[in-house]
Amino acid sequence: MGQDEIKEIHQLVSKGLKADASKEIDLLIKKRGLSKHLCDLVFHWYFELDNLGKCYKIIALDEFPTKAIIDTKTLEGKRFFYMMVILNFQGASTFSLQFAKRIKVNTHKEHRFLGGIFLTNYHLAQAIDCYEASVEGKENSHVLEDWRKYFNLIYCYTLAGDFEKAQNLFDKIKPFELPMFAHFESNLQGTIDFYKGDYQNALKNIEKSFEIYKSIEKLDGPRKNDFGQFYGYLGPIHAHLGDGEKACDYLALFMKCRIDLLENNRRKVESIILNLEIFQQAMELPKVYKKILKMYPYQNPGIHNYSPVFETPRLLEETHFIDTHADEYILNGKRYLGIPLELKAISILRRSDYLGITKQLLCTLLWPDEFFSYFQLMDRIDKLFLRIKKRHGFKIEKAGKLYRLEEQQLSKISVVWDSKSRPSFLNEYDSFTVGDLASYYEISKVMANRHLNNWIERGWILKEGKGPRTRYLLLGTAKKKIS
Repeated sequence: MGQDEIKEIHQLVSKGLKADASKEIDLLIKKRGLSKHLCDLVFHWYFELDNLGKCYKIIALDEFPTKAIIDTKTLEGKRFFYMMVILNFQGASTFSLQFAKRIKVNTHKEHRFLGGIFLTNYHLAQAIDCYEASVEGKENSHVLEDWRKYFNLIYCYTLAGDFEKAQNLFDKIKPFELPMFAHFESNLQGTIDFYKGDYQNALKNIEKSFEIYKSIEKLDGPRKNDFGQFYGYLGPIHAHLGDGEKACDYLALFMKCRIDLLENNRRKVESIILNLEIFQQAMELPKVYKKILKMYPYQNPGIHNYSPVFETPRLLEETHFIDTHADEYILNGKRYLGIPLELKAISILRRSDYLGITKQLLCTLLWPDEFFSYFQLMDRIDKLFLRIKKRHGFKIEKAGKLYRLEEQQLSKISVVWDSKSRPSFLNEYDSFTVGDLASYYEISKVMANRHLNNWIERGWILKEGKGPRTRYLLLGTAKKKIS
């Protein structure tokens, strides 16, 4: 591979000349072909250029591999690996997890990236395995990145509640006397103290870390000016120590900081949900933040104690009522069965409330099984937004990387989620025919049969008889019979 060409691209990237660097990268790939080494370089370059979308299009495989396990020692495996990593960076963490279950990694760097994906999805045991592999043989390393791997491992031990192992490893490593190392060191010790319940020492160490962090003139990459990582712990610490006023001040600072970063795609929504959970364990949250924890459509039980039941306020101006679990909705007073894609998206946007949602997370919620068609899904999202505006009159605002319904439109949409919820028809009748269901919702018998088969699969009803004598019986409390 031409070293002069690589050196020239490095220089263009370091100067932030995106267009020129991208042009030279394309020429190099066309000339040399995409190799494993070039995959590493292309990812590094586009990461520095903050254009992982372009990188994904370059390295993405045309088809999902048929092998049960894909090894990064192969070119196919290397490309598959970086597809996984980019999906995680882009906010499609649940998609990247599907890749992670199929990948075999080999290098320390690959183990670190894989550990990050498991940690993001709160699979702590797998994350610990990966981070332990990423630091193996690195005990005497003088490289900053290697010490960060140790910090990640210690953090995982802490979240898993293994404080002794976390503290022992922390005491074993000896960072250099560099400001960023000192920041990491104090921050991590403060985190261990916090989860152990030693709030006085946690306060001392987090405040020390914060002061060091603020004194560093040049911060690295996406962590730039992320004071939220400190506010998110200082608030709960003060709450545990009995200073509710300071705790509330830090909560407001945390939300402002993290929403700013979220809009610019420098943080994921998981970071807000996780810290709000920590705040909630220490203090009484304002209603607006309680509502986020209860309603936000991020379903990771490891990070977020996802509410099994919630309902938005039902107001006089309501035009759309969506019962997600029952697969039923009311539109301008008329009841329908089978929630279409537009209304599924509207319900997710409604649950996102003022916080908003990224396209990436929206894709994972609307098409959870289509993780290999990521960029096609992004195009489908744009078309979906246009249909929502045309058919339902809802304009979707964009704030940086976040998408929201206009504030005045929120009162027109009510959403309910309850795992015990059933379609209204089943709340009235416990024995019926396909014609009864078709008549109730004014749908064809073909469509009614599809819903009945779905209800059987979900364990709501059972089928009795054959042909014209076929009836369906409700499983559970008896209701009025249709004879």
